[in-house]
Amino acid sequence: MIKIIKETYIIDLNAIEQLPVQLPMVPSSGTYKETYEQTDSGTLKTIEFGCRLKNIIPGLHNSLAIIIVFSDGKRVFFGTKDLPAYLKTEAESLIKISCKYKTIGD
Repeated sequence: MIKIIKETYIIDLNAIEQLPVQLPMVPSSGTYKETYEQTDSGTLKTIEFGCRLKNIIPGLHNSLAIIIVFSDGKRVFFGTKDLPAYLKTEAESLIKISCKYKTIGD
């Protein structure tokens, strides 16, 4: 089944008001991959996310929580105060962001 990313939000975990901010994502540019691997410490979950943005917005380089909304209505939330997500940005004609987030557990 193809999962199409409909919307993506970031939450600045260092902000006083931690409100979700919608990313100005280019439609159909989002990619999402989730893998699981057994280790001695438990199950290692790796999330890889990327998309293209129409423009840069404030907060992209902060400690983040990320919310991904798929076209079927399902949501994925990752990034916490203890283990924040960080975005890598590349500037071309469009802005490309990506993230690789790893955690132990479900």
